[in-house]
Amino acid sequence: MASRQTANRYIREYLLTLMSADSTANCVEDESLSEVSASFQLSEAEEFANPHVWKDLAPDAGEDNSEIPYCYSHESSGESSDTSDDESGSATSNPQTSRPSLPAKLLTFMLIFSVSKRAMQHLLVILNEEGCNVPKSVSTLKRYCQPISHDLLSVACGGQFAYFGIMNNIRFCFERQLLKLNDHFQKLTILVNFDGVPVYKSSKMCLWPILLAIKGVDLSVPLPIGVFCGINRPPLSTYLESFAQELRSLMETYVSIANKAIKIERCIIIADAPARAFIQGIYSHSARLACGYCKIEGSRIENRMCFPYNQYEPRTNDAYMSMRESNQLVSSPLLGIVNFVEDLPPEYMHSVCLGVVKRLFSLYVYSIKGIKLPCRLSAVQRIHLSQLMIQVSKCLPREFHRKLRSLDEFEHFKACEFRTLIVYLAPVLFRKFLPAPYFDHLMLLHVAIFCFVSQELSTSLFHQASSCITLFCQRAPGLYKGALQSFNAHLLSHMPHFVESLGPLDQWSAFFSKTTTEF
Repeated sequence: MASRQTANRYIREYLLTLMSADSTANCVEDESLSEVSASFQLSEAEEFANPHVWKDLAPDAGEDNSEIPYCYSHESSGESSDTSDDESGSATSNPQTSRPSLPAKLLTFMLIFSVSKRAMQHLLVILNEEGCNVPKSVSTLKRYCQPISHDLLSVACGGQFAYFGIMNNIRFCFERQLLKLNDHFQKLTILVNFDGVPVYKSSKMCLWPILLAIKGVDLSVPLPIGVFCGINRPPLSTYLESFAQELRSLMETYVSIANKAIKIERCIIIADAPARAFIQGIYSHSARLACGYCKIEGSRIENRMCFPYNQYEPRTNDAYMSMRESNQLVSSPLLGIVNFVEDLPPEYMHSVCLGVVKRLFSLYVYSIKGIKLPCRLSAVQRIHLSQLMIQVSKCLPREFHRKLRSLDEFEHFKACEFRTLIVYLAPVLFRKFLPAPYFDHLMLLHVAIFCFVSQELSTSLFHQASSCITLFCQRAPGLYKGALQSFNAHLLSHMPHFVESLGPLDQWSAFFSKTTTEF
């Protein structure tokens, strides 16, 4: 992740390039702007001004390897743009040139760096005062956004669903040389993320995006297949119908791209427990028959649904397809297209990091009504542990996206902070604070997750890590008196099977989509 200084430098370079690259805009640079622009290398300015770079920008063109959204339309250099708010005509494009106009570049700049409307309005006023041929308002500037081909459906529950397609995203990756087709017949494995995210804190409005990642393709952000916006959860059939139809077609037949034939071999669905239950059409995570992988029946203990550890009869995809599984509520459009057992793994970010790990550490920090645990830290111990966490965070390299915070902000910890704790820092931080049985129990989870996130260790030490998971689940009831028998703790027992099938945890986790769905 680029630092704040690097981001600010990109913004300065980008803005200077916008004012100097377009030869048709008669901008007058003042002396201070000329001095700043002279400090940058000419090669960088030429690179940004080059229309071919704008059209086919590769992900390694910058330090942060971020994708540039191509939302602008292209204009010929001889045409002038609309500058008045009263003009209703939109920007016209010239197919003979791919050079973006200055207003189109400004719009891209606004979207890339999340510039507020107020700041952009002030910038447009300044540019107009300096003689630049740009719109006078942000609303007029948005007319330069090139429409994206999509299907927009209005659904009965008071929402809208836009579908962009799987194949359009695959072509996007191929055209920008992100996807390498080495063989004439190429089979792809895709990861599709489903999740619901609120838009406002004071409203029921929410988004349900469908995000795509391709195995073997390094994307800084996932690609949108579709998105639903409404006040409630979307209807299952409407939400998945277009996706299911296209996915079935791409899995059954080859599609030609540049004299190469591609086909989707496997589709892995990445979702948290509520979204996964919604996609499968089964009981949610709080029900007795919540597990989609085995036939365990939970029991309610002290107003909590508990799932005791044991070996249970597994569920099968054939039973799902024939609607014979005891946990099914409705028929999903994805039945018969994806394997409902093997292709919908328990998601590592939510079930482990935000589930088991957060629950464990909350048992160390907070008290539970009616349960007194020897592992609970005293007030003095919590202060010392917080100080140690802050000291350790100063030594973390920049590869860690988030630094550790004190326990005062424990309720606001993110998933990547819990991942840092359980994978790297748990042995250092908790050795002096936890009783020996509880520390040894925590180390079982640490060793297992450390091995399962490693490409090499997940294979060479797979059986040892699986044994650690088994011991962790077996010892949890005796140590925590039922406080660690949640649905997420049960999903932990299924993790080894999916690591063996799909590879290391990070290759099929929701971390790749988290930055996109966060607002």
